[in-house]
Amino acid sequence: IDGASEKDTVSLDREDDALLLHAYQQLVGPLRAKKRQALTYEHAFVDEAQDLSPVEMSVVLDTVSGRGGDKSVTFAGDVAQRLHMDNGFTDWRTVLAQLGLSHVEIEPLKLSYRSTAPIIEFATDILGHLRNEVTGQATRGGAPVELFRFGSSGETVGFLSEALRNLVLAEPLASVAVITRYPEQADEYAEGLKRGEVPNLRRIADQDFPFRPGVDVTDVRQVKGLEFDYVVLVECNSTTYPQDDEARHLLHIAATRAAHQLWITASGTPSLLLPEALRAEAG
Repeated sequence: IDGASEKDTVSLDREDDALLLHAYQQLVGPLRAKKRQALTYEHAFVDEAQDLSPVEMSVVLDTVSGRGGDKSVTFAGDVAQRLHMDNGFTDWRTVLAQLGLSHVEIEPLKLSYRSTAPIIEFATDILGHLRNEVTGQATRGGAPVELFRFGSSGETVGFLSEALRNLVLAEPLASVAVITRYPEQADEYAEGLKRGEVPNLRRIADQDFPFRPGVDVTDVRQVKGLEFDYVVLVECNSTTYPQDDEARHLLHIAATRAAHQLWITASGTPSLLLPEALRAEAG
């Protein structure tokens, strides 16, 4: 509960929901559905579990009641694709131990069916020391990842406007994402590409994706779990993506949205998170 003093108006954050639910479960009893029936499941499947805190996982676990009192739960998630750095999730074994789970099997998935081999190699390289023990394998090859350097965001917009107009004309059914790190950058690029007369252009600000052919301009926190035929990551410079763990995770998430081809643009000095060979090739 926020509030510096007794006179301040207190408020609850969304992150407090799990704490309140967990407290209710411990002090009162099971969560209840309609008609006051206890909310219980024989099995729970939780996706994107890497972005849940141990408390949130505990709330889910307390709703599961299997035969003989055993809990049957499947958690699925990719630690490399963490959006939240402060939720207490470190690694699978540590979190599961905190939850007191026994008879647990951790099964890493080894195949990537979305992205091509060059994209997977690029995205894995970005992770550096954060990469998983088991490296994902792509099921197909594809075009190389390309880096384009420009002196300013204006030059980048001019280049992309022409390239995207040609792409939409050549492949009218293709889905394209232009992904920034910050919403303000997405606003700037959406406005610039609009002036550049890019057809079927949409600014996506609240995960309101229409899932239609065209060009979606958005920030990385909007796109986790989604897939696009073509992805352009803009402003991949040393200021936007410095050498820290959060930047590594976010750039990895953004890169792995691409199914067929990935372009990188940088105005100014390219981020040192980008592979050295790619930076050298761009000059």
